[in-house]
Amino acid sequence: MPMNHLKDKTELKPSKNAVIKKANYLAEARYKLELPAQKILEPLLAEIHPEDDDFKRYTLRLSDLYDLLGVNNQKVETRRAVLTRAIHSLQQNLVKFTEYNEIRQEQLVAAAWLETTVIEWDADKVTLRISEKLKPFLLLLKERFYRYRWREVADFKREYSSRLLQLCKRYSATRRFNHGNENGLYLIQKTYELDELRLMLEVPPDIYTTYTGFKIRILDMSRHEVEEKTDCRFTFRGIRTGRKITKVEFTFFGDQVGAETPTETPGIPHPEPEEVTTDGVSRDLMRFGVSDYTIRKINANYTPGQINQGVEAACDYAAWLRKKKREEIKFPDTIIKKALEEGWTSAASRARRKLEEDHQKLTEKMEAANILKNLADRKKKLREEDREQEAKIVEEQETDRRAWMKEHSENYRFADDKTAYLLMSLPEKDRESLNEDSKKELEEHISQKITPEAEDFEQAHALTVGICLEVLSEQEVKATKKARENFFKGVREQGIL
Repeated sequence: MPMNHLKDKTELKPSKNAVIKKANYLAEARYKLELPAQKILEPLLAEIHPEDDDFKRYTLRLSDLYDLLGVNNQKVETRRAVLTRAIHSLQQNLVKFTEYNEIRQEQLVAAAWLETTVIEWDADKVTLRISEKLKPFLLLLKERFYRYRWREVADFKREYSSRLLQLCKRYSATRRFNHGNENGLYLIQKTYELDELRLMLEVPPDIYTTYTGFKIRILDMSRHEVEEKTDCRFTFRGIRTGRKITKVEFTFFGDQVGAETPTETPGIPHPEPEEVTTDGVSRDLMRFGVSDYTIRKINANYTPGQINQGVEAACDYAAWLRKKKREEIKFPDTIIKKALEEGWTSAASRARRKLEEDHQKLTEKMEAANILKNLADRKKKLREEDREQEAKIVEEQETDRRAWMKEHSENYRFADDKTAYLLMSLPEKDRESLNEDSKKELEEHISQKITPEAEDFEQAHALTVGICLEVLSEQEVKATKKARENFFKGVREQGIL
C-alpha cells in the first residue's frame, strides 16, 4: 500500500532549504534544459522525501506555475506559451547516461523527466508526474549520490549554471579521493575531453565552435554565477594537445571536513551523511593490484568507460604474458597507466566495436534497400495509375464511338439518299481534301460497292472510309504526276533541256 505522503498533491511549495538528492550518474549525464523547464523540475525534485518509494502526482493550479516561471504579469498567450514550452522540454529532452550492470556490461539509459502531463486551461490546472524510469536515480538513495539545496539553483539566470553546480557538488561529496592542504581545504581534479564536455552539456555543434567562445560564453559566465549565488568554488583550465586545446581540467574546492551537511527541513528528515563506498571501477583496479594512490589519480582523470577499457586491455596483456613468456605483471600501476594513456583496447572491446560497425553497416544497407524498395513500389504504382488512366481514356473513346455510331445508324436507316449520307459521315478533313473529280469517283464507288438498301451503318461507314482513302491516294498520285509533267514542260519551253 502506498504511504500517506505519496498521495496526489495539489500544492508545490517546498522550503527554500529543501534538499535535492540525485545519483552520481545524473551529474555527468547528457541533457540540456532551458531555464523555465528547470524552474518547474527542481521544485518537483525538492518535494521528494528520503523514504519515498514512488513519485507523487501533482495536480496544480496554473497560477502557481506562472509564479515559478515569473510570467504572472504577462499576457495570457505569453504565459501559456512559456508553460507549454517548458513542459514540452521536460517531456521531449531525454536525459542520457551510461551505467554498468551487475556483470560489468555497459548500458545506455535514456529517459524523459516527466511521463504524465495534462494541462486543462479552462479548469486552471495541470497534472505532472516524474518518469518512472528515474526511480533508481532519485529515490531511496543510500550511496553514490550528491545533493544540493533548492535555493542554490532557484535564482539562476543561465541554463548551464545548474549543471556546473551539480558537478561541483558531486565531486565535493567524493571525500575518499580528496587531497587536503595546509589551509584546511581539499580539492579534487577532474578532466574531460572537450568534445565529451560539450556532448555532456548538449551544446549545439554549430555554436561556440572554438574553445575561446565555449570558455567565455558558457564556462566563465556560469562559474561566476555559481560562485556569486552559492558556496561552491571551482576553477578550470584548458589542456593542449599540440597547438589545440582538447581537454578541460576542473579543480573543485571545499571544506576539509567535507561538504556542508544539510540541516533538517521541517517535515523532511534527512539521514546522516554516509561514507562513499568503493565503486565497481575502483574494485576492478584493486583486484588488478593497482595502488590506492594510482586509483585516485585514475578516477580523477578518466571516465568509467575509459577505465573499464584500460582494465580489459591490461588483463589481455597479462594473459598474453602468462601464455607466451610465462611471466606475471610486476608493476600493475605502470601497465594500467600506460594502457589508459595510450588508449589500449582489449579483444572484447575490439569485438564489440566490430560488432557495432557491422551493425551500423547492416543498418545502412537495410535503409538503402528500403529506399530502393520504396522507389520501385512508387514506380510500379505510377505505372499502374498510367495504365488505368489509358484504359479509362480508351473506354471513354469507345463509349463516344458507340454513341456516335448508334445515333448515325438511326439516321442512316431512314435517309433517302444513303450515298450522300455516307459521304457526310466521313471525317471533315477527308471531305475537304477531295476535289470534284475525286468526289464523283467516290460516289460511283459507293453506289457500286455498297448496297444502298443496306441498313448496317457501321459496316457501310467502314467501307466508305476505306474507299475514300483509296480515292485520296489515287488523287495524290495523279497530282504528283501532273506536277512532274508541268515541271518538265516548263523546263523544255525555257530551253533548259
